[in-house]
Amino acid sequence: MQSVSSDRRLLLKSLAAGAVLSGPVEGSRGRLTPCIHQATTTTVDFKTAMEAYGKAGFRFVEPWLRKVEEYLPKSSLAEMKRILKDNGLKPVSAGGTPPGIFFPRLPDRDKRMDGLKRALELCRELEAPVIVSPSAVREPDVKADDYRAAVDVARQIGEIARSFRVTIAVECIKGSTFLGCLTSVLELCRKANHEFVRPMVDTFHLYAGIGKLEELDALRQGELLHLHIDDIDPAVPRELLADSDRVLPGEGIIPLGTILAKLKNKGYTGVASLELFNKQLWQEDPVVVARKAMASLKRVLG
Repeated sequence: MQSVSSDRRLLLKSLAAGAVLSGPVEGSRGRLTPCIHQATTTTVDFKTAMEAYGKAGFRFVEPWLRKVEEYLPKSSLAEMKRILKDNGLKPVSAGGTPPGIFFPRLPDRDKRMDGLKRALELCRELEAPVIVSPSAVREPDVKADDYRAAVDVARQIGEIARSFRVTIAVECIKGSTFLGCLTSVLELCRKANHEFVRPMVDTFHLYAGIGKLEELDALRQGELLHLHIDDIDPAVPRELLADSDRVLPGEGIIPLGTILAKLKNKGYTGVASLELFNKQLWQEDPVVVARKAMASLKRVLG
């Protein structure tokens, strides 16, 4: 039986060997491992956030590359790696690529591909083995041909990701007119059949978007790469839900127990990365927020 600390040593060993991971880290006793996305404390800088996460007992983190870029002018990637190490943190993923990169008819594709390469470069330097790629397409006239063409696009993107040794986690987004549900993401990843392009789940988008919980049953064993976990304010009508309506796990109406049980049955043993855009929490002390986050994750994950 492995402890979380021994899991971390195994993860570092895998990264050093350049291995492709089936999940960022395997949880202790079959439970998922707590992780926190930097968006949860977006009003503070990189150093302040990482210090807060360390004090709250987190060992795994998902840096937000937007915040990494903001901090770089007064720091360096080497210094940021030292900050992570000093606070006992290991990045298991990062957010994220430019949105909608798998849509084949992007008018600014070259610009977004440059952004993708920059994001992958940051991940490589920070030793984050996974990067989240949100669908987030608002094109009103998506066609079946776009889904067929996206398979080759995904393979091309996979080759770019391979050159950086970073795997792309494809995330369906509420309101996206392309790849707006898990079923579509699974179909794309399977047809592309590229080891550096794999599906992920975000509980907010799964519940608030057009998808259904039953889509989780279609996952194959070990297929899921990454998980964002959050809950939803029960006071907000489902049609009006926005990212800012996310709340701490266990404080809302998403059936997280059912979702986690389904993912466990499908062989997912990685992290549960808490990603909130809650404006009220943004105003609180980041250490307090991080401790609340850890407590909520422990309650939900068991």
